[in-house]
Amino acid sequence: MQFAKLKFVEMKIFRKLIFVISIAAMAVSCFNGPQNEEKFSLSASFEYSGSVAFTDSVAFSKATPAGIGWYHLAFCHKLSEDENPAFLGGFILSKMFTRTEPIVADLPSEDNPSEDNPSTEPAEDTPTQTEELEFSPYRVYTPEQKMSNTYAVFCDNGDEEMMPESDVIFLSKEYGTCTLYGCHVANTEEVVKSIVNTFEKGDYLKLIAKGYLDGELTAEAEIKLAEYSADKDSIVTSWTTFTLDKLGSVDKVDFELQSSKEGIPSSFCMDNFTAQVHLKY
Repeated sequence: MQFAKLKFVEMKIFRKLIFVISIAAMAVSCFNGPQNEEKFSLSASFEYSGSVAFTDSVAFSKATPAGIGWYHLAFCHKLSEDENPAFLGGFILSKMFTRTEPIVADLPSEDNPSEDNPSTEPAEDTPTQTEELEFSPYRVYTPEQKMSNTYAVFCDNGDEEMMPESDVIFLSKEYGTCTLYGCHVANTEEVVKSIVNTFEKGDYLKLIAKGYLDGELTAEAEIKLAEYSADKDSIVTSWTTFTLDKLGSVDKVDFELQSSKEGIPSSFCMDNFTAQVHLKY
């Protein structure tokens, strides 16, 4: 009988010990931080499966005035504060299909010389404008290649009050990091028309991406969207890879277009914005 009582007391002590150990383990777990972890690649293709209402083949988010959300990312825009908000600047979605026929014609050649180049043909990727067409600021200029049905167009109207504070934001900064890979970029029809009509030797248009983390600049990356050099006149006329990995881990990205020629529209098209996201929670 005495042995049974002793065994019962030992069992109670053992159960209490297990309970205390469990509580301690839980406390240590909480103290050490989150236990769930995810690491994955995220690519913004801007294909929203009909969840975005398009008007005249363009769309922006009236429900979320800060911008267009894509999982852990926001592609920001600025809207007017009217009852029926209007797009002012930043990113807008476009479903405008690439034209099937060239929108430029009559390239200079030996049989049809231009004033600036009387005897030589221009580079194949350099269009020459000869006719008046209605060019859209939201239509990509890629006659020979289509990336996807929907893409984003960035428009900088030059007025800071009509632009978002940041262009791309990592929404899950509290839970992890976002490391950029890159994206595809292209010119709009409006930009191509302006370049063809105004560029001279030595002129250029370049796109600069600036990465930020906790308010500090991480790095910059740039790509030439057009360049008229002594050797060749070149304009980006297809979706082109813009590598952004040198920006590193960021929580914000800003874009800037710089041109040697005044009056060139500050806009470009973007698709497949890709990054690696690492979350702990």
